[in-house]
Amino acid sequence: MLLVGGHSGGTPLTTGAVFDPATDLVTTVSGQLAARLNPAVTVLFDGKVLISGAGVDSADLYDPKTNQAVTISPAAGARNGHSTTQLQNGRVLLAGGTIGTASVASTSIFDPVTGKFSAGPDLPVARTNHVAALLDNGRVLLIGGNAPTSTTTSVLVDLSAAGSAANTATSMNIVRGQILAVKMNNGRVFVPSGHNGQYLSTTELFE
Repeated sequence: MLLVGGHSGGTPLTTGAVFDPATDLVTTVSGQLAARLNPAVTVLFDGKVLISGAGVDSADLYDPKTNQAVTISPAAGARNGHSTTQLQNGRVLLAGGTIGTASVASTSIFDPVTGKFSAGPDLPVARTNHVAALLDNGRVLLIGGNAPTSTTTSVLVDLSAAGSAANTATSMNIVRGQILAVKMNNGRVFVPSGHNGQYLSTTELFE
């Protein structure tokens, strides 16, 4: 188990640790991490871990084989509140979020083969604090969040070999904040409950 981010006495931490449940031992990660509160963490297909966001225009890449973390810079924006989605080809899509105090429509793509970030397609509108789900067809569904206020809208991001685009998709029936998006075995996406001034007991499905 990798522990990164957080703070001590209000000061963001630049260290990481690994807990081994087999031995109950904690080992310090080699290399300095960027100071991040509430970072986005993505486990890559090769076992490495991409740590991004928290208002820092860089990412950290942790290798469990060497227990070493290295910094990748720049990451196309010091994002907060963005989504991270690992694609079928192993790349990672970072979408939306805020940079400074402004929500952004930009996306960024991390390629684990080159170890670099590149710009992706812009979203139709700026969006932050949304959720994302990878569909069976390889597209990424972004749902809800703030665009710039709470929204029912959703976006489909297509990064296929034929090109890349981000287009508005079917809207939810009602505004839902603090939601999850669960891609089920049948390919549909289940959106449970949420909050829009009161806690919701209803659910929605994306097909």
